[in-house]
Amino acid sequence: MSPTSTPFQTIHSPDGGWQADYYAVSGEPAAELLKVSRAGKSKWSVPYDPSQSYWVGGLLQTAGWDITRSALYITTDPWANANFFSDLFYSGVGLYRLDLETGTIQQILPERQGVSLAKYSFSFSPDGAYLAYIRGSSKTYTDTSELFLTILELDSRQEVDTFLGDEYAEAGDIIWAPDGAKVAFALTRPYLEDFIPPDLPFTIDILDLDTGRLSTIVKDVKQPIYPRRWISDDTIELSDFRSYWNLDVGTGRIKLVATATPYSIK
Repeated sequence: MSPTSTPFQTIHSPDGGWQADYYAVSGEPAAELLKVSRAGKSKWSVPYDPSQSYWVGGLLQTAGWDITRSALYITTDPWANANFFSDLFYSGVGLYRLDLETGTIQQILPERQGVSLAKYSFSFSPDGAYLAYIRGSSKTYTDTSELFLTILELDSRQEVDTFLGDEYAEAGDIIWAPDGAKVAFALTRPYLEDFIPPDLPFTIDILDLDTGRLSTIVKDVKQPIYPRRWISDDTIELSDFRSYWNLDVGTGRIKLVATATPYSIK
């Protein structure tokens, strides 16, 4: 069993100095080999090895770079192995840190919750020092569940949990304020269909990391609205992949900016 000669995906570090090449392994369509190189010279290789915890039946993918701390973060995407997840907010299964100086791999988030795969929505702080994550519910999207948002300091591994309530089914799509002092994210109610209802209620919350205060900015908007980026201190960009809105953090007012389909938020 050997990797293909051409990578199916290449991801460059933000400074352009590093690249991660992902190779498929012949005979194993859901396996791959990861090679990390610098200035065109191969540096580290992560071989196909099903005995390792980061091989959970999917494809490895880049979760983020932190060049200041010499790290490449990788996660697993079980979608690629036909392991269908209904989760609306999904970053990956487990999270690992590849040290670019030594080549060692360290687990950051476990890939399993009991016997089930641990599905996460996560996001790195602007300075790379913290990770905000929400672990997907072990229940289905038809049920409510107790949800928590966790802020993890990556160097000390200290965590702070914030209870988000027990009235929602899923939460995620976390974005950080430019100064790293707040995070915003979406929450949804349970739904019964095998597809995402077009009027599924979405709520947007903001957590102030200095005070620990959790605020609801908009509640149960009957339209999928995913937080995309924090444009300024008081404006967040939302999208459903077809249209874009600006959310005023102070007033909760949502303004349509661009759309491919003419409709409005109810």
